[in-house]
Amino acid sequence: MMRCLLGALLTFPLFAQPVGLVVSGDGGRLLRAGAALPLAAKPGEVLFPGDTLTAGQTPVSLLYCPDKSALTLAPAADLVIEARQPRLK
Repeated sequence: MMRCLLGALLTFPLFAQPVGLVVSGDGGRLLRAGAALPLAAKPGEVLFPGDTLTAGQTPVSLLYCPDKSALTLAPAADLVIEARQPRLK
């Protein structure tokens, strides 16, 4: 039993690597991977693979670290954060 539990723990990473950072935006929402309720997307919020960022009535700007780019999400748009590149929903 212990061997099975240890094998399962080693299979999954304990912590996901952050891939981005919210820089600005007012009224945006952040839905964490696996969560049911969105959070307010505030400047300084760290983004992880699987998160979904939704802009409110104003654009949301973010830094996407894997390709060292700055992105601006248009009002009312959804962006799914992925490890390789973000994609519009």
